[in-house]
Amino acid sequence: MKGIQRMKTIAFLNQKGGVGKTASAVTVAHMMAQHFGKRVLLCDLDAQSNATGFFGSTKVMKYLYSLLTGEVIEKSDVGYSIEDLLMNDTMDVHKAIYHSKYKNLDYIPSFLTLSNVENNLQADVRTPQQFRLKNHLSKITGEYDFCVFDCAPSLSLVNINGLAMTDKVYIPMKCDAFSACGMAVARQLVRKVASYSPQLQLGGFFLTQWYPLKVNKKMVEFLDKVIQKEYIPIKIPRSKLVEETTIKQIPLLEYDKGYFNKQLGKRVPSKITQAYLKLTDYIIENA
Repeated sequence: MKGIQRMKTIAFLNQKGGVGKTASAVTVAHMMAQHFGKRVLLCDLDAQSNATGFFGSTKVMKYLYSLLTGEVIEKSDVGYSIEDLLMNDTMDVHKAIYHSKYKNLDYIPSFLTLSNVENNLQADVRTPQQFRLKNHLSKITGEYDFCVFDCAPSLSLVNINGLAMTDKVYIPMKCDAFSACGMAVARQLVRKVASYSPQLQLGGFFLTQWYPLKVNKKMVEFLDKVIQKEYIPIKIPRSKLVEETTIKQIPLLEYDKGYFNKQLGKRVPSKITQAYLKLTDYIIENA
């Protein structure tokens, strides 16, 4: 992957929530930057702002806090977000980009008010609705190696804006029927957007919160048989580390202290970190 000339864009998407979508987006983006040395831009397309929480500056988090507490604070005091890019086609995209404390990793935050953008986008027909974000990010395609979208669990215009800029979509899912249905809906959305954004492809789906129960193994056999070409055989195991990182607001690679491997005579990353490193390497190699 040496000598990347154009920013590659990937998105994590599933219509079903609670499948590890944000955890995967944050972890992969951080690993790309810290472990693989890529220049990465993480874009939070979810009004819940969970990805923003991992890397958000004090001002950004102060604004989120104000929305919950009713504290009066002007949005202009904390800067810009993905919402501003979607609603203002003339603003400088750099105004919405923040530097994280991690080398090579920048981000565009979202606020809870992103949920109000849908109606505003539908009402504003001056420019094509689905290409608002692409028009902005296309201007910085030489500044980053990868752009990573953390999509919301919805079929919103905000997500469609992200997909219109995306090269490959990755779908995290658990071994249950609801996650599979969410995955199926996401695949349909990818096909729809690809009809007018032909660069968009489905990178594949992978399993999260994996535990080798008999019923889970049967689900894997079913999915592998039905949509074999789209199945990425890298399972992300169930781990308390994921919940701990969300509380601490520290990326997995930074938080995981690993364990001592007697055979190797040294500390090695936990199984979930090793799995995400393999997934990140797979995504980079197939970009």
